[in-house]
Order: sequence, then C-alpha cells, then structure tokens
Amino acid sequence: MSPSKLTVEVWPVTDRGQALEQNEDFVLVYQPTDPQQARYSGSLYVVVDGMGGGMAGQLASRYAARKVMHAYYSSDEPDLGLRLREAVEAANADLYQYAQSQPELVKLSTTLVAAAIRGEEMHIAAVGDSRAYLIREGQIQQITRDHTLVQQLLDEGAITPEQAREHPRRDVVLRALGMEETVAVDVFDLRLRPDDAVILCTDGLTEYLHEDEIARIVASSSPRSAAETLIQKANDRGGKDNVTVVAALARDGAPPLVTDIPHRWDGQPPTFDEQPTLAVPRTERPLPPTEAMPVATGGEETPPEPPPAPETPPAAPPAHLEETAQMRRPQPQPPVEPAPPHRWEEAPAPSQGTPVQPAPPYGTPPQQPPQQPPPQPGYPAQPPPGYGQPAPPPPGYAIDPATGLPPVPPGGQPGYGVPRQAGPYAPRVYQPPAQPNIAPRRGIPIGWFFVAGIVAIVLTALMVVVLVNPMNWELKLPSFAGGAATEAPTQAAEAPPTQPVDQPTAVPPTPVPATPEPTQPVAPPGMVLIEGGPFLRGVSDEEVQAAILSCINEAEDNTRCLPEYFTDAQPVEEVTLSPFFIDVTEVTNVDYAACVAAEVCSPPQDEQYYADPAFAQHPVVFVTWQQAVEYCTWAGRRLPTEAEWEKAARWDPVTGESYVYPWGNEWEPGRANTAAAGLGGTSAVQAFAQDISPTGVLDMTGNVSEWIQDWYFPGYENQGTLNPTGPETQPLGEPFRVVRGGSFLEDLSSYVRAGHRLAVNPEEASSWIGFRCAMDVAGAEPVAVPTGEAPAAGTPAGEG
Repeated sequence: MSPSKLTVEVWPVTDRGQALEQNEDFVLVYQPTDPQQARYSGSLYVVVDGMGGGMAGQLASRYAARKVMHAYYSSDEPDLGLRLREAVEAANADLYQYAQSQPELVKLSTTLVAAAIRGEEMHIAAVGDSRAYLIREGQIQQITRDHTLVQQLLDEGAITPEQAREHPRRDVVLRALGMEETVAVDVFDLRLRPDDAVILCTDGLTEYLHEDEIARIVASSSPRSAAETLIQKANDRGGKDNVTVVAALARDGAPPLVTDIPHRWDGQPPTFDEQPTLAVPRTERPLPPTEAMPVATGGEETPPEPPPAPETPPAAPPAHLEETAQMRRPQPQPPVEPAPPHRWEEAPAPSQGTPVQPAPPYGTPPQQPPQQPPPQPGYPAQPPPGYGQPAPPPPGYAIDPATGLPPVPPGGQPGYGVPRQAGPYAPRVYQPPAQPNIAPRRGIPIGWFFVAGIVAIVLTALMVVVLVNPMNWELKLPSFAGGAATEAPTQAAEAPPTQPVDQPTAVPPTPVPATPEPTQPVAPPGMVLIEGGPFLRGVSDEEVQAAILSCINEAEDNTRCLPEYFTDAQPVEEVTLSPFFIDVTEVTNVDYAACVAAEVCSPPQDEQYYADPAFAQHPVVFVTWQQAVEYCTWAGRRLPTEAEWEKAARWDPVTGESYVYPWGNEWEPGRANTAAAGLGGTSAVQAFAQDISPTGVLDMTGNVSEWIQDWYFPGYENQGTLNPTGPETQPLGEPFRVVRGGSFLEDLSSYVRAGHRLAVNPEEASSWIGFRCAMDVAGAEPVAVPTGEAPAAGTPAGEG
C-alpha cells in the first residue's frame, strides 16, 4: 500500500515524577478533524520541558507549546518543515522578550521537540535535550541531537558514551527557547513507512531507560500501552525528573484505533496571563445517539429529511487557513466510554475537551462546506504522488460525490471523513435571557434635590471656615512646591500662642526640596555594573608561597614555577575605581562577525573556528590585541584596564574581600573550562555557569585568556591607586600587553588564579586568547576614601 495513505495513531502521557511537586513538562497534540485542513497542514505534536525553577519553567513550557501550535496553524507556508521552524522561532522570540521585561524570570526557558506529520511526510524540530526517536522494523534511531555540554564533549571525542551517561554535568543545556534573542532550530525531514513508530520524549525518560529497551517496548505495544509503560518504568527506577512521552504509530490507511486522546490543543492563542495548573484531561460526555447518515456507494440515495434549521448562505472557498475557520462545521463526536483513571494522565495542561482549530466563534451559525476544495500546494522536496488530489479510499470505504472528501467508514461512522450535517446537537446560538418589560422612568427623583441641598450647605460652611477663619484657628495648609505636599514649618508651634495683631504676619519661605539620590545606572544588554569604590588589588606573600608550592606539585617542568612569575602581582594595594560596565561573557564568534560584516574589523588570523557555525557561541580567538581594540571601539566600548578586570573577577561587594578564585579561596577542578575539565577546547560562553565571579561575570578562570588594555610591567609600584591604567608607554625592551585569566589549555591551578598575570606580545594571535569589553558609566566619578594599612588579599588556598 502506498505510504501516502498512512494515518497516525498517537497517545501522549506526562507525569511529574516521584520526587517533584510540580510538572514543568508540557505536551500538546492536534489532529485536525477538518479534512481540508488535515490535507494541507497535517497533525502536530509538541513536547516541551520548562527550565528556570519555580513557576518560570511551567510558564515557559506552556506558552511555548501553545505558541508553536497557534503559529503553525495560522501560517499558510506550504513547506511544513519551514513552517514548523518559523513557529518555534516565534515562540523563542516571545519568551525572550517577556523574560527581558520580567527581571525575576531571567532564567525563563524551555527545551522543545515537535513533529508535524502529513501522510508519509514527517518534520521534526528540536531545541535542547528533548528527543525524537524512529523505531523501524524493531531498530531504534535517534533523530535529534542534544544541545548539551555532554553532547559537545562526545562530538569532540573528549569522552565516551559510557562516560556521558554518568557525567556530572550532563544536565547542562547549551541551547533552549528563551535563552537568547534568536535560536538555531534543528529541523529533520523524513518519510514514514507503514508500521513505523515515533517517540517524542523529555530527558526524564532517557535518564532512566536505554534506547534498546525503549525500542522493545514500543515495537511490541500499542501507542497508549507503550507510552504508559515507558513512564511507569522511569518512575519505578527513581523518577527524579518530570517525564513526558508521545508515542505515535503509522498505520497503512486504516483509521486510528483510538481517537479520543488527552492533551489536545483547544485552538486558542497563547498568553502569559495563564497560571499553570495540574489537571487531568477531561473525558467528553457521550452525545445522544443520532440517526444514521446515508453513505453514497455509487447509486442515488435520498438522505432523510433534516430538521428545520435557519438558512445560511454558503461560504466561499477559502484562500488560506484562517479563512478555513469560517467554513468548518461542528461535528458531533461518537459516544465514548469514560477512560479509567490512570496516574500517568495527571498533566499540567488544563483539559479543553475536543479541540477545534481553527473554530468559528461560539454563536456563529454553522457554515456550509465548500463544494470544491482548492488545490493543495505540493511539498517542494520529494513531493508525494497525487498530493493535490484526495487519496483513493481503502477497501470498504466510499467517497462522498457531493464533496469529494474521503473516507467515510461503512455505516457512516463520524470522525474519519466527511462531517455530518449540522443537526440538533450543533452548538446553539447564544440568546440573551428575556428582560422584564418595565416602563422607563422619566424626570429626576425628588430625593436627589434633598441630597444636593445638603451637599451645598456643607461646602458653603467649609469655604467660610477656610477663607474667613472667624474663630482664628491655626490651620496647617499644605505646600505643593516641587510637586510634593510638605507641611510649612512654623516657629509658633513651639512657642505659646500669641494674641492676633493688626500687622500682617510674614509667611516663612518654602524650603527647597531635597535633591533626590541618584539612581543606579542600568547596564546595557550583556553587561553588568561594577560599583565604584575601593578594593584590594594584588596578591599577598602568603598567596604567592601557596601558589609556588601548588605549581611545583602539579607541573612536570619546575621552570614554570619561578618566583618572578608570581611576585609580579605585588604589592597589595587598596585601589579606587570609578563605576564601570563589563561584558558578562567573552566576545563570541557571532558577535565578532557583525563587526567584520560592517567592514570595521578584520577576520581572525585563523578562521577554523570562526567560520564554523557550530562555534558561533564560542569566544572568538586568533585575534591580536589591536583587533580586540577595534571591535570594542566599534561597539562603543573599550578593553578593560587591568585593575577593572581584577575587581570584576575577584572582588566581593558584600564582604569587601578579594578572593583567590572568582568563587572563593579553594580550587575546584572541573568548575571552569581548564585542562582539568577535559574538554580540550573552547566551550560556549555560558556552558560553565559555575565559573562566575561575585559580581556575576562568567569565564574569568577558564575557557580563554583575555587581552587587557594595559602595558605589562612587573609589579604595581608607582602606578597609582586612583583609576590606574598601567604605564603610559612601552616600559620594556620588547612590547608586552597584559593578558588575564586562565584558558582551556591551562593545567596549573596557580596559573588560573584571579590575581595571576601574563605578558604577551600584542601581535600574537593564539587559540587560547580572546577578549571582553568594558564601558564607562556616564558622569561617574570615583569617591576618594582614606587609605589605611592594606590587609592581605585573599586567604591562600591549600592548592594555591
């Protein structure tokens, strides 16, 4: 049988797991009941896994699923793969913009996997670590690719698949909806065959079940049984995460065995005002039996006389999907028995009953179907034969000669083919209840005259008291100078009352309102404000000794542990800086590409990473000091001074302490992208979220080292303590610029300390050097503070 006649039976299940109180997963499915819409758009299944904690994850997942559904079925794009990609991108844009307006939802994001199926066409869209599997002839194949740190390590050969399953950072997601203003959506185009099974799931399933086990369960079960069994097994093995599964089976032309499925989309657009709830999908109440409809079998058959109904003009053929909403007629559903309750059907989606998308407004008279459906656009890649024409029905089915819409099962069973004529169970037009016939009142009641008289007397008395003051009362009148109501000070309040005199009393002058305190500057996008004021720059003798001992223990070549490599960051001084902004992350390849496109910056000296889209969110490398300066200048910024970089990396604004490492005084292998992490190369700029300073700046210990504005000179003597910028000119025989921070190549913990300094020729372009930018705060001036004896900077760590 031709694959173009495939139909899909599906069953979605979601569960919050064993150890969680809320479900951040969400699932929506939609299989159009309108044959014309089904032939043009197919069915859509969406699985999402919200992130962000609290209600943020639930809000993100629910909005994303509804947005993708609404955007997909509102589009008239004939390429379903492109349409699905655009729908996911629209959901990402909405989530990102909403999170920017809600500071408490800064971590609002969600993963997504969705499948659009029309006949044998299937298009999979994926962002994050939710997966799609294809089970064909008992063999399972993962369609999607995880956007995670562990997957990146696997791709680069840094770890094995066995190590990946137990990796301590396997939960780090590098790409998700709402994380950035734009998102790269993976789209996969496939052709289904009869008996193919498809699984969409969140990571709550793959954390506990191996792919081979998933394949065995799916290959030997119906979609409903398979989905429920998979969820049950995940819960039995711990179930510490939410888990969601959509199981689908492609059948060779026969209608699905189960049609009343849960978690169906209600056709409504998304909104952020919805509050996530945990609800069990509602089972529709069985409809009363209706008279059987005649089925055309090639001869003439007169249908029974329908009940009288209001006349409605026939609708014109639609031009696109939105007009299709005006042609759909309500279809009574066949009687169904309520499904027995299952613990897996507890879901975060509120039940909406049978979805109708797009549906006419409630109360709109049902429209007549078009007599001739418009031709359907062909799929540009590998179009199936006869896509513009209705597929011939399987044996035992018939085509309605009036509408040309197949198929109708024998006996006129509704739900698979031509919708029934609107009958006594169609939605009723809303009629307002009858109102009592009460004669309108005329004139003004006499009571209003009485109330108005009382009000006039009271107002007159108040005016006499305020203006005339016959009793010589001391009235405290408000002063509205400067827009604020303040009481005028009076000396008479403290002195005994005096007798009134005939001379006029001088009115005291209105005090000048206090100057409001300046508000905190708002950091530009992607930057963070570093407060102005003092901090301790440099490393103490104790930290130097601990770093040398650590270097000797870790290094194979002790020539890297010479004292002068550590004492060049002395003495410890209290330095005062003006407030400034600094980039939260290092400048990425995609950021630098914008400057190159503007014909201001030149490409990196080596473009092997810069030109690879897989490294778009990695820091740009192979750039010289001058190229870094050109980029920051083009962006309206500058390179940070050495003092600014060190304050952003190690200074704690709460305790006033300068730490050895950005997170504290103890070295923690694997916390930053150094050689100890085993990555062997750069990572996305937000991959190592624990490599963060007290002021919120990332990757100052690892990933790549960074160009600094200052010339290098050993030691800080005579360089000033008020906004120091280093030597004005090249102080040494060979030009060296300061480079700060560790990199993915660094294997010594003493070399990635926040106080460690490196000297590099500014003409060098290396794979381990990148940069970030800083920016002045307009009008900011440093506050001079008395300088006492400087305490030691940073308690030395046991490992340096």
